[in-house]
Amino acid sequence: MKPPPPQPPLSLPADAVVTSRADDFLERDGEMLVLAGSHVYLLSPVAAEAMRVAWGGVPVAELQVALVEVFGKPSTGNIHEVLMAILAPLVDQGLMVHSSGR
Repeated sequence: MKPPPPQPPLSLPADAVVTSRADDFLERDGEMLVLAGSHVYLLSPVAAEAMRVAWGGVPVAELQVALVEVFGKPSTGNIHEVLMAILAPLVDQGLMVHSSGR
């Protein structure tokens, strides 16, 4: 069986709204253990903070500001591209959903 084709990189506009989705979670030492369906995920501190900020839905631009306030600006790369790299696996695994904007 052939593996599925690679997904294009996640690209969301600043006004797109991302919302976290999980059945349950446990936080410890900055990380987050997330239960979604029958799957369990261990999230890094950055991904955990993104999930916390997005529980009620938040525009991408506001999420970006919130993460910079906690972790600072990335040392390399475009900040929006770095944020998309953080969100892509969360979206791929169904831990976050997004809409086109408010």
